[in-house]
Amino acid sequence: MNAQRRCLVVMGLVLVTVSAAGARGGLTVRTLFDRARAVPDDIVTLTVVCRNDGPLGESNVRVTQPLPAGLEMVPQPLDTGARFDGEARSVEWQMTDLPADSDRALSFQAKVVADAPGTALQAVAEVRSQRQADAQPGTPATAQVVGPPLLAAFALPDVMIAQDALPKPLIDVGAAPGEALTQRLVGLGVVNGFPDGTFRPGDNVTRAQATKMLVAVQQLAGLRDRVGVNLALSRPATVTVTMVDSHHQTVRKLADHWTLPSGAHQVIWNGRDDAGKALPVGVYRYELVALDADGVEQHLDGTVNVITVQPLPLQAASSFSDVPKGAWYQPYVAAAERSGLVKGYPGGLFEPKTPITRVEHTAMVVRAAGLTAEAEKRMNDSLGFSDAKDVPKWAVGYVAVATANSADGDGRLYAVGYKENCFDPQHTLTRGEAAAVLDQLLDREGATTLPASGRVARGHEVHIDGVAVAVGDTGRFRQAVTLRSGEVSPNVVAH
Repeated sequence: MNAQRRCLVVMGLVLVTVSAAGARGGLTVRTLFDRARAVPDDIVTLTVVCRNDGPLGESNVRVTQPLPAGLEMVPQPLDTGARFDGEARSVEWQMTDLPADSDRALSFQAKVVADAPGTALQAVAEVRSQRQADAQPGTPATAQVVGPPLLAAFALPDVMIAQDALPKPLIDVGAAPGEALTQRLVGLGVVNGFPDGTFRPGDNVTRAQATKMLVAVQQLAGLRDRVGVNLALSRPATVTVTMVDSHHQTVRKLADHWTLPSGAHQVIWNGRDDAGKALPVGVYRYELVALDADGVEQHLDGTVNVITVQPLPLQAASSFSDVPKGAWYQPYVAAAERSGLVKGYPGGLFEPKTPITRVEHTAMVVRAAGLTAEAEKRMNDSLGFSDAKDVPKWAVGYVAVATANSADGDGRLYAVGYKENCFDPQHTLTRGEAAAVLDQLLDREGATTLPASGRVARGHEVHIDGVAVAVGDTGRFRQAVTLRSGEVSPNVVAH
């Protein structure tokens, strides 16, 4: 009798094994990729489904999914009962039982490390149980590696200055382009309004006020109040660019399913949310999704750090006898004096309340722009103004540098006050005119070095303004980029 039972058991095992191979029910296993085509560095999800078609329940079921060549496991929490065997490069899943006519699924993620288009990623799982001791292969799944539509994404600069939210608009400054820039400067802390909510653009600007403005601009050196999020497409695609905060909440949609051709593109973020509200300091993430005509979807991302300028030390003292300790302008004059931005009058005087002249302001702006050496070389230049003889000899080089190429509108224009080809060197400057010059200085032309960071698709190269980007193993990079223009629109070549 016992012998008969053993025989029946053996026969039963044979039947189950045959059934699992597909003859009549039993255990089956199949693998699914979440996409048919994937780009290098994509994170793909593999789902392994184990099914028991019966007629008997199975116990001690173990599913093994070897990691296909071309994929690497990424750190992640696995389902209950699952573990990753790094040496065997496989995910193993142990179940206590699997009733008849039921199934269970195991999902995990892996990164595509194969970078040759056309590479096939093939995944075949296998299953065994207490009844079914021999591992049975399942239905395979295949995904194909394709070239990425999105070759690179980066922020330039990747650090920006926070704009303080104004409690209310300045009541005497309109929304016209020439006036709206004053609101921008107030938000950056470069200029200040008065307690009554006015800016008084027609008032003369004093030497103390002008010094404060220029020192504030110097504190923003290398910073911008806007960021260019750049991308390079290898082929036409629909692109979405989203800014999110540290809680992964969307703060701004910069591009929403834009259809773009191949090549380089840029969207600008001004540090504000979709409602136009200035955002606080912190780290924000830009997320790009590109979808091409064949349904290939790709994601790249990076970060932007929104910061604020540290206040100047109040204890900093000036050597000028008429700059008293505790005056609101004391730390600014002290900082300007240390950097060589300002010069005093005979007798050790600064004359902080004296209205500044156009020529004095022009010299200060050129120094703030770091162009003093160039000005010194141009002290004998011919200025070309009808009142050029009225420009003090010490200032000729500064005026020449500030107004270079102004005739064709391509120059620096770090000065104002042209009227009938006159420079009016001794004429006083208004607060509105000073603000206009500072806006030019913030976005000045000429070589500018800014930090850029982002990510380049695996197997590709990117050049920004002719300089190759040095990427790490993950494809991410951060490096200084010297632009030939003060704008944040670089020449991007990706291949």
